[in-house]
Amino acid sequence: MVKEKNREIEVSSVIGKDLKIKGDISGENGIKIDGDIVGNIIGKSLISITTTGKVEGNIDCNNCIIAGIVNGGINSKGTLEIKKSAKISGDIKAVTLIVEPGASLNGNCTMGQNAIK
Repeated sequence: MVKEKNREIEVSSVIGKDLKIKGDISGENGIKIDGDIVGNIIGKSLISITTTGKVEGNIDCNNCIIAGIVNGGINSKGTLEIKKSAKISGDIKAVTLIVEPGASLNGNCTMGQNAIK
C-alpha cells in the first residue's frame, strides 16, 4: 500500500530506487517503480513511476501514475495520470487522461474509449 495525498494505492511489487533492471517485467497486481528499468512493462493493474523512477521502454497497463521519466509509449486502458514532475517522450493512449501543470510530454496523445483497442 502506498499513500499519495488523500488516497491509498495498492501495490504488491516495488522496484527500489537503487535497483536497475534490464528486461521486460509484468505483473498481475500494482507495481511501484522507484528505480530504473530498460525494458517493457505490462501490468494488469496500476503502474506507478515515482519521481526517482525511469523507464526506457513501453508501458501497457490498466491505470498509470507517472511522476518520473518515461522514454517510450504508454497504453492505459483506464486512467493515465501525469504529475508535474513527469517527463514523457513517446506516444500515449488512455481512456482518461489527467495532466498536472508543469508536466512534460513529447509525443502524440490519443484519448477516449476508442483510444485502446
